[in-house]
Amino acid sequence: MASSEHPGCVAVSVACYWDENAMEDEDADDSQQWRGNVRRRMWKNTCERVALNQDLPSAERALYAALAPSAVTSIVLKAHCRTWEDHLWALVSVACEERLSAGLAKIERECFWEGGLGALEDGATTTSDGQVPDLGDEESWEEDVLQTLGALADVQVADGAPADHPYHISQLHIILDRTDELLESFANGLQEGLYLSAPEYPAMTRFFAYLCLFLQMIDMPVSPYAIQIILEAYLQVLEVRLGITVEIRP
Repeated sequence: MASSEHPGCVAVSVACYWDENAMEDEDADDSQQWRGNVRRRMWKNTCERVALNQDLPSAERALYAALAPSAVTSIVLKAHCRTWEDHLWALVSVACEERLSAGLAKIERECFWEGGLGALEDGATTTSDGQVPDLGDEESWEEDVLQTLGALADVQVADGAPADHPYHISQLHIILDRTDELLESFANGLQEGLYLSAPEYPAMTRFFAYLCLFLQMIDMPVSPYAIQIILEAYLQVLEVRLGITVEIRP
């Protein structure tokens, strides 16, 4: 990927990423070993500069945007998202990277990845008064991420199934912790006969039946009403396909 137009940027990004001096001796005891890139900030800034350089090939900019996803490079990253799954990956990557960067910024003076081994002398994650630094409201951050992911319900895609495909709707509900709402909605649709004429009906019914069984297996609370309706519908599909009668036993 190295280009004659920006050999310095590429050299810096590669050198920062693989700098052997930034790593602990591989022969050291793992229990006392600190691993990581002490020049992470320089590496990330370099990747961002390459990603935002409009003189470079589009694919190369996308590569560096993917290496260092952030609010700054998100525009470049999203421009190369073609499928629904691409958009999902981009949003999650940016959210996690931004969270990590914010946390490191708050412990910059005591952080190994910002200040090297010398920063660990007084404790890697303690402030001057000996208290663990506040990394922000976890619940607030999660709410912001979930709200951002909610935009996937209407995202436009160039390839693959659209956002309103049943499986993408299901995935998004599960990610957003709305599984009960998803199962009850599907069960109500089964009761009203909304899906019988759909060509995906057998596959959809099988998917939701297996999902219900899996959630029960991992002891996740699920609406008994929804489970009963979905399993009965799937058994009817099996009866038609196999020509046998199947009963649900308690």
